[in-house]
Amino acid sequence: MEPSTKLEVLAEFLKSAGISFWHFDKEMSLISTNIIKTEQNLLARFFAVGGREQTLYQYGLQHRVPALYSDKATLLWLAVPKHANGMLADLYAIGPVFGSKTSEQSLLQALQAFRLPPELSCTAERLRSSIPVIPHALLMQYGVMLHLCLTGERLEHTDFQIISPAPHSFGLPSTKKHVPSRNGTYALEQKIFRAVEEGDVNYIHPMEAYNQETGFLAKGNPLRHAKNELVSCLTLISRAAIRGGLPEDTAYALFDWYVQTGEASENVAEIYQYIQDAFHDFTMRVHKYKTGHGRSKEIQECVSYLELHPNRHVTLDELARTLGYNKSYLGGKFYREMGMTVHQYDLQIKIKQAGLWLLHTDKSVQEISDELGFSSSSYFSAQFRKITGQPPTDYRNQAS
Repeated sequence: MEPSTKLEVLAEFLKSAGISFWHFDKEMSLISTNIIKTEQNLLARFFAVGGREQTLYQYGLQHRVPALYSDKATLLWLAVPKHANGMLADLYAIGPVFGSKTSEQSLLQALQAFRLPPELSCTAERLRSSIPVIPHALLMQYGVMLHLCLTGERLEHTDFQIISPAPHSFGLPSTKKHVPSRNGTYALEQKIFRAVEEGDVNYIHPMEAYNQETGFLAKGNPLRHAKNELVSCLTLISRAAIRGGLPEDTAYALFDWYVQTGEASENVAEIYQYIQDAFHDFTMRVHKYKTGHGRSKEIQECVSYLELHPNRHVTLDELARTLGYNKSYLGGKFYREMGMTVHQYDLQIKIKQAGLWLLHTDKSVQEISDELGFSSSSYFSAQFRKITGQPPTDYRNQAS
């Protein structure tokens, strides 16, 4: 299917979901849209106010990957630039959408900051009812599809950039005055933030690390409490990611994005889910940053595949077949760049995962051996001792 046909199909698909799709040329003149004529002028004018159009245009001049943009009116936009000969040729945009349900009053207050002309500022109810609510993870999947249509390149959502309209702030909200200590959670929080710093994509994020007791951070207001908890966690997660090597501008933009998304939500459970999302997002980005330096694209793919499948015995045959490379070529290249064979690296990943389970769970040695795909617990124990210098039971007991 030709790229133009794919774009037409995607535009129709988005239209059926009530999502606006825009195609601009390199000068940001509108070429086409899937919006019906009666709505086009309103949304086109709304797209231009508040600096959105210029912000996305400036982004497109400098970047090739999609970007997620959250504006002060709690609306989300997705920009996907297309370059030709190193220059911006076209810019595609999806949006606006709401990332969560937003009340008319909240939208009105946000719109006031834009100093809109009267004919636009009076359309809050119309906007609220016509703009769909699309979770940001789903919106980013649409961006993956659009980028693939334009370039033939497959991306992950962690390849996207985040555009933040407001200066970053790592301070806590003024509504949070005094936070009492939470006995028993400090050590667990440190494990979580260490996982972010190390880019440990296999760490299971426990929600019990965060106090969801009503009124703990905002007396009598569970929603405000959850939002304050989100900001508090994001502050520490962001700093851990920076220590792990994530560029500061990326960490700051992600921090702003999750704070703004959380503030727009009126659902307590949704806000706690954002904590989980942020943990995985930051951790994956740190992981990709760490594994990407000094390694070729082929070996990055191998490392990511191995680290995402610690419970299986992944062979060189499987890696080559799954990733589409010649077995001999891949095996030699892996050894030259990593200094060990695929089997040796796979074993190290399993032992690292085993160590985490020994320290942080009640799984028995037999259970860990079975879950990591070892042929027997005795073979697992021998390999664990060979790499760590201790038997599994001693490793666990020493840490207790």
